[in-house]
Amino acid sequence: MPTTRLTTAMAFSAAIAGFLATTPAKAADLNWVELFRTQVLKCMHGTVDTEKAQIEVIKGPATAGEITTVRIKTYYDGMIRRNVMETDLMVRQSGSIRQMKINNLADSGTTMTHCDMEKTWRDF
Repeated sequence: MPTTRLTTAMAFSAAIAGFLATTPAKAADLNWVELFRTQVLKCMHGTVDTEKAQIEVIKGPATAGEITTVRIKTYYDGMIRRNVMETDLMVRQSGSIRQMKINNLADSGTTMTHCDMEKTWRDF
């Protein structure tokens, strides 16, 4: 009966793989640069070409409880000159619920509106 054992083992492996595929990634395993590029930068500076912005992680990720924080430095083109922004990106994960919030530490560019992620947590 080796084929029965093999079939059972394959079914068990497929079930485990399916479970792992549906389990959300831990906050520490996120692609922080792409998350910042696609979610945060457009919120903070709606006119910035996100593809041309240089984004780098300068500190982190550091986890305290449910919140993982990463410090990000961004170089982006403004209307007149090249600007620099330094931001803490925080991700709070409780089970399958993930939320993010930002703390803008410095920005040499001017903003016309404020991003709602500076005050409240946003699901993503």
